[in-house]
Amino acid sequence: MTQIEFLQDEKARDILIKWRKDLSRHTADRAELRRARNTLDIAQVGFFHLLIRWLREEGYEVTFYNREALAVAAALVARIKTHSKSGRFAEQMSRKRKGSPIISKMRLRRILAADDLEDLLKELSSAIRIMGERGNIIDLADSVIHWGDRARRNWLYSYHGNTII
Repeated sequence: MTQIEFLQDEKARDILIKWRKDLSRHTADRAELRRARNTLDIAQVGFFHLLIRWLREEGYEVTFYNREALAVAAALVARIKTHSKSGRFAEQMSRKRKGSPIISKMRLRRILAADDLEDLLKELSSAIRIMGERGNIIDLADSVIHWGDRARRNWLYSYHGNTII
């Protein structure tokens, strides 16, 4: 079994993009994912299970340990109407609108302080709304499924424009 790495693995990335494209034609499931407030809500959406199945069919590891993070990533991807490939998600949050970052440093702190996946879902849902429902779905999904100290640090560096790619 292979770890899910949307940023590094083209096959995993293609699965996510295809799933998101197909989701746009399943409006009821998309609406349910957009309204989901926790992982139980997400787990009740049939189209989310299609993502799991597609990943598993291609040899990716979806287990008890990462499926909740994948659920949150899927719900957040469903909230983004326009996929923007220009930059990492945290970098996109820091872009200026009327002289200030779209997502303030205070809101970024709340996102980084999220101590569980449901807090992360709440904070990032709010950020996505503020960003006009646009963002890099690949970087967002990858960051969420690997959420931890390393992802938090990468977001801080990206937000402040010091990313090394």
